[in-house]
Amino acid sequence: MVYTNDHEDINQLLFEFTELVDYTLSNEFVKRWKGKYSIRFIKLFQARLMKSMVDRRPLRITTLYTFLVKKCDYSKEQVLNFFNSIDISIYAPLISGSKRDL
Repeated sequence: MVYTNDHEDINQLLFEFTELVDYTLSNEFVKRWKGKYSIRFIKLFQARLMKSMVDRRPLRITTLYTFLVKKCDYSKEQVLNFFNSIDISIYAPLISGSKRDL
């Protein structure tokens, strides 16, 4: 997360983050990644992201990882590859933690 005191920079960061979340929850995101990951997998990720926003709580990366691996039966490698592909770190503070926590 980038911290700044400049009001214009904060507005720009908020705008960019909102655009990122909007894109991630769109059909364009599904189209972008459906060749490498199943549509179900992508939709599950989107649903968890949306749930965290509705609940107004950050989603821990460990919780997301456990959900996808244990509850949804995706391989650890596939989940980690997805996290790398989308650069999961850019979703902070909506998704907290880092891949090192896994």
